[in-house]
Amino acid sequence: MRIGLVEANIEHGWAFRAHVPAIEFLRTVLGTDISISAVSTSRTESAHAAAAATGAEPFTSASALARFEAVDLVVVTVKVQAHSELVSAAQAAGKHVLCEWPLGLDAAEAHSMSVRATSQHRGFVGLQSRFDPSAIALREMIAAGELGDIQAVNARSSRAKGAETISAQSAYTLDRTSAAGTREVHTGHVLDLLDQVLGGIAVTGGTSRIHRRDYRVAGQALPVAATAPDTVRVQFDAGGALGSALIWDGDDNAQTVIDIQGSRGRASLFTLPVPTPIMRQVQMAPLAATFHPNGQPEPLTLPSSMPTIHLPGNPAATNIASQYLAIIDDLADGGSRTATFADAHRIHGYIEHISEEPGI
Repeated sequence: MRIGLVEANIEHGWAFRAHVPAIEFLRTVLGTDISISAVSTSRTESAHAAAAATGAEPFTSASALARFEAVDLVVVTVKVQAHSELVSAAQAAGKHVLCEWPLGLDAAEAHSMSVRATSQHRGFVGLQSRFDPSAIALREMIAAGELGDIQAVNARSSRAKGAETISAQSAYTLDRTSAAGTREVHTGHVLDLLDQVLGGIAVTGGTSRIHRRDYRVAGQALPVAATAPDTVRVQFDAGGALGSALIWDGDDNAQTVIDIQGSRGRASLFTLPVPTPIMRQVQMAPLAATFHPNGQPEPLTLPSSMPTIHLPGNPAATNIASQYLAIIDDLADGGSRTATFADAHRIHGYIEHISEEPGI
């Protein structure tokens, strides 16, 4: 599979932080038939720098990259506001697309991209926490009935963002119109993980609120005002179970913990500590799972069929690598291991059940 990376800036961004290491691991360590054949940025200098680092063809136009015959899958890793335009260009070029989450600015925009995806030109979205081995083990355990009837689910998920200062590159996410804040990005990843592990959820309501109004930005004298919520509460049903999720920013000891109570015991899924605060997000950090049949935690056995994927020092790339393997399989057999544009539209719909309050 030949990859075209849109916005492959070697100095910053998600492409070189996670996608490039994941692809190189698959190619060089696992021997997967995958490569980066094209890269694009908006500037000639950075496009050529990315090309030199990957051995790919450089482009300064994402549309030209999408038309390049040596690209099978266009990967969109830009800000959310540009997703629709770039995804549409790739779809018009007849290419498969992987777009980072959130797919669009809202459910309506996500739907417009979803309806253009076909079995010949697939649309995938980067909701990758579902590929963590512990999440898969817990999902299989629940599906097999080993936890019994699920009664209650309680999820708590925090990020370190804004605990002290925020980087200049992340400051734009404080703007509600960016659609890249806690309500969209963080909440979407948590809800998709819950949806996958529990075998489906239905969001029944929720509230989001701005708790912190101003942020110090690294390298800037004046604070930046926030218009995007930093705290979210979601209520949902999971079969016959009642569930809740509390999601917030500004935690210098960020972690995600999901407790699931069944008639045969309790199970927990939680992020493991990693040194870099930004990597403690649920879609980046490694997960572990335990089962408490008699009040004492027992680690869940991980699926033996899964390939061993571990990128030392870069946990964010691990789930991305698994996601690429799933995409390869989905394209080969028409499967749905990877989150699709239709899945993204559904998660966007969940988020639109969450009201916004003015805060304190």
